[in-house]
Amino acid sequence: MALISFNSVKRNADAFYILRSKQALKQCNKKAYYDALVLKGPMILINNGENLLYLGSPYVKNAKELRRSQLYLSDMALNDMTRELIMLNQSSFCQIFVK
Repeated sequence: MALISFNSVKRNADAFYILRSKQALKQCNKKAYYDALVLKGPMILINNGENLLYLGSPYVKNAKELRRSQLYLSDMALNDMTRELIMLNQSSFCQIFVK
């Protein structure tokens, strides 16, 4: 786990950051499991470089992870490429089973 500082974020303003929350007990389909919220996105300097704004979105790779997170595609921002990646992944998965 890396600790980040305000100055290191300022130096790497164009980088994407992946932040993970502490694990929490969740329940899905009457099954309990431990899971952590994972967000990805850039940190943007605002107020003339005095503050940071984190523009994070859920970091999920497929429909199963989306469902497990109790999220829907409509929860994602329209300009978030995660929506397209999930649909592409699901389409590829379905094509494998059709063959």
